[in-house]
Amino acid sequence: MNFVKRIIAYENGELSQEETIQLFQEMVDTGIVWKLQGHYGRTAEALIEAEQITCADAANKHVQARKELLCEKVKKNLTSS
Repeated sequence: MNFVKRIIAYENGELSQEETIQLFQEMVDTGIVWKLQGHYGRTAEALIEAEQITCADAANKHVQARKELLCEKVKKNLTSS
């Protein structure tokens, strides 16, 4: 099953936990997860942090960059309050 069909199955709640983890691992490995809507990147990050999937070097750099950006936004909001 290709990514599109598997993503649709995921969104419809039709994948098992194992199939979901496998899907996210493959999406991280290919980098496609970072090009999809935010839910996918956040879910991938959560799975990486939970050590359910592993993060490739390129993806790891992306995750770190997203975390740094989020921290900067939080800091900016705190200082502007």
